[in-house]
Amino acid sequence: MRRGELLKLPELKVTETMRKTAREDQGDQVLRCGRTPVWSATYYWFYRAKKTGTVLEIDVFTRDMILNDTRYPKYRVFLLGENKYYTYDNLCEKWRTAKIDNLSYWEGWGEIEEGYWYSSGKVWIREGDRKRITEFCHNGKEEPRAAIARWQSYSKGRKEIDEIDSEMALVPELPKDFDDFVDREVLPQYLFYDAGRKAMGDRTWTNDIVYMRVEEMYLINAEANARANHLPEAKAALKALLEQRDQATAAEVDNMNADQLLENIYYNWRVEMWAEGRGLLTLKRFHKSMVRGDNNYALTGETISYDDSRLIFEIPEREVTNNPNLQK
Repeated sequence: MRRGELLKLPELKVTETMRKTAREDQGDQVLRCGRTPVWSATYYWFYRAKKTGTVLEIDVFTRDMILNDTRYPKYRVFLLGENKYYTYDNLCEKWRTAKIDNLSYWEGWGEIEEGYWYSSGKVWIREGDRKRITEFCHNGKEEPRAAIARWQSYSKGRKEIDEIDSEMALVPELPKDFDDFVDREVLPQYLFYDAGRKAMGDRTWTNDIVYMRVEEMYLINAEANARANHLPEAKAALKALLEQRDQATAAEVDNMNADQLLENIYYNWRVEMWAEGRGLLTLKRFHKSMVRGDNNYALTGETISYDDSRLIFEIPEREVTNNPNLQK
């Protein structure tokens, strides 16, 4: 079914039950560290669903629109039997490409209340509509937004997923002792500790020694010298590492200026220490940003800067209360 034909389908409207729920919502007072509590509603999103032939339509309403006596939905989300989906923005009269969990609450409407950012994200929906969605999506997710988002994610990557599945169908079953082999040889439990150590038994302090990878020492040396403008020493440390990793780049190190050197050091921090818990602090030290890829469930495509407030832990409220000299 074409998009123009989809819009000819009758859209669902706000029900009196939805209006009553929005008006009588008691919400919650959300405590915030060092700041006054803020009121947050139980429901900011309201869903209705219907199926027409092979098309499942989810009409999405917002609390603010309902309280303003708006009858029509903000978004109309269409899931098609051929595994396609379309989203129409009623207010802006535009087709959107965002998945349902990335739809904007306030665009085309007005200023959003502060409490929205502290809400649980819970969706109001009738039980019959929820079942209609979960049966259509059929992916193990009972919460409606999660079920739709997973269905849409599969739709986006279906070609690649089908190709992978066809290839994996040729792969034989894993040996029964494969998990034991991984634990023993590939990812040993004692990656940083001597496997022979005895709990509560190291009275002579011979086993409980952390093994640090020497590559980290070379990167620390290179970065520290580069930041101190000791470029020959920085280049020597980086070359020593790259000669074991990337000889082509190692040959170019001597011709790098200070900025190029730091950029290459940053790149090697990311590659060499991947998945070892160094990413966040490296991002902050080098003042970099990251873009959330399509493989991320939330905030897909969003650019997050090193100084984003979400990357900083707030000081616990207890510490602020008990220490009047503490400054944020």
